[in-house]
Amino acid sequence: MSKTTSVIASSGTGRTGDSPRPVRVNSVEDAPSEGSVPSRPSLQEGEVHIWSARLDLVPAAVERFGRLLNPEESARASRFHFDRDRSAFTVARGVLRTLLGRYLRERPERIRFVYGPYGKPALAAEQLSDCVRFNLSHSDAVAIFAFARSAEVGIDVERIREQPDLDDLANRFFSKEEASALRRLPPGVREKAFISCWTAKEAYIKGIGEGLSMPLDRFAVSLDPSEGPIRLRILDGGADDPVWRLHRFEPSPGYVAAVAVAAESFVLRHRVWRPEGSKC
Repeated sequence: MSKTTSVIASSGTGRTGDSPRPVRVNSVEDAPSEGSVPSRPSLQEGEVHIWSARLDLVPAAVERFGRLLNPEESARASRFHFDRDRSAFTVARGVLRTLLGRYLRERPERIRFVYGPYGKPALAAEQLSDCVRFNLSHSDAVAIFAFARSAEVGIDVERIREQPDLDDLANRFFSKEEASALRRLPPGVREKAFISCWTAKEAYIKGIGEGLSMPLDRFAVSLDPSEGPIRLRILDGGADDPVWRLHRFEPSPGYVAAVAVAAESFVLRHRVWRPEGSKC
């Protein structure tokens, strides 16, 4: 069963004084099992595919995904102190390889990655013939993955949780206008608004490939999810070209996510994938 809805995502070019320009995004949600995922999903120009998946799998499934990892990834997994974190990393990377393998018609374990100066992953040159760009994020038991053809993407997800030092964090990391907007919100919505703002900012800096080397207070995004489209404004320099569009969504109850896309317009397709071995 699929559900199709239409939403509006927008941003200006990121420069002060620019007016947000709306872009229509069609969101398609379904819930296939791992075995029902097409052997090669059709990723068209102008589309962004978002997949979300649970990471709390049974041990046999974690081991199966672990066999897809390369030595570097396996070493990274082994450095996690807690089994839960080790398993989450293993499954997230295994699902990423599995999905990329479907898009590229390649065995997952043969996918090769390269990394930008600030750690953004990309496909190695010999696997770029399909121009597939991707990004991933995970928080606790949920992972999300974004795929696009020819357009750079960034994505972030966070679990909504109590933030006792919320104002201090906002004053430290957010722009002045974001921190001020947060203080004006009713207490009951501030934590979700804080996380929504954080994920949008993270998605953008991951998309442009600068990570936290770009201070979060150098740009501002609209804070309140009830306002609808995310507005992006660069306060001091930043990415001039291309225009970036931001879209927020909730991949699972209790989680907030955002995707940033370097495109004037795009069609967003969101699918929830249940790997074999899911506990729920």
